[in-house]
Amino acid sequence: MSTTLVIICTNTTISFFRKYIRKDIRILVYMMIISVVVSCMEILIYAYLFNLYNFLGIFISLIVTNCIVLGRVNAMATKQSLLFSLLDVVYIGMGSCIVIFILGFVREILDIAMWVSGIERLFSH
Repeated sequence: MSTTLVIICTNTTISFFRKYIRKDIRILVYMMIISVVVSCMEILIYAYLFNLYNFLGIFISLIVTNCIVLGRVNAMATKQSLLFSLLDVVYIGMGSCIVIFILGFVREILDIAMWVSGIERLFSH
């Protein structure tokens, strides 16, 4: 049911905006729309169907990951040389790691209670 709802939402959104999406960034825009809809679906499942969320776990997030992989393949591997495609993969991988690190760091700083939890153990004898 969630897959059907995701497809309905993404197809409706893409059909509505397709005249305004440039052809050269079409796949990127599609990936972003799909990622947003899947992320919203994941939040809804987490909020209202927690047992299902625990059962599906990482599989929901893998939809977004597969979208990103498909987009990169379409943008690079099908249109560029092998060397350029491999360099793109390295740069995308490094960039993704840096972004994830920064997001994690910011989340830890914003969640001060979690960041300093257990600090009292440093001062106990």
